[in-house]
Amino acid sequence: MNCQKDDLAYIVGLPFPYSENNGHVVHVISRFRDGRLGPRWKLECQTPLRGPTKYTKIGIIHDCFLRPIRGKSGDDESFKWAPKREGEHHEERV
Repeated sequence: MNCQKDDLAYIVGLPFPYSENNGHVVHVISRFRDGRLGPRWKLECQTPLRGPTKYTKIGIIHDCFLRPIRGKSGDDESFKWAPKREGEHHEERV
């Protein structure tokens, strides 16, 4: 997963007609039930986001379309499953 509860994140990679939401900064409120693209989050935004039928400040979005904004480096879960290239080392975080 990219995000965690209470993260600030920005939206990336949404296809048309929702692509106008790309680049918006959102507050991740809570985990929502998983969808066909994996985990989803309930979020809120200061400016309205385009939804299926209207513009809204609260919505649901798949984790794969969010990138967290963190003041310090957080655990990157991709290190757990991504293959390491030859000569590449990742520190284990405790």
